[in-house]
Amino acid sequence: IAPGIAEPDQIAVFNAEIIDRPFSLTIRDSGSRRILLSDLREGTWQILKDGSVYRNALKVQNDDHLLYFEGDTGTYTFCR
Repeated sequence: IAPGIAEPDQIAVFNAEIIDRPFSLTIRDSGSRRILLSDLREGTWQILKDGSVYRNALKVQNDDHLLYFEGDTGTYTFCR
């Protein structure tokens, strides 16, 4: 998974196929970001930040496969 678009305060990540396994994303620059992930398997996802729960029970819908959240510097791990 690689960023598809990166703006000063926005990150959009795209994938060639639907993701249904854990993966990580690291943000190194300081400051708040709006983060959009696409191509995720529908269902409930949890986001860990630097090993601790950051967002719990975020829903990804079957019709869009998108997950949106706001974050800052750190390593985010996404789990179903």
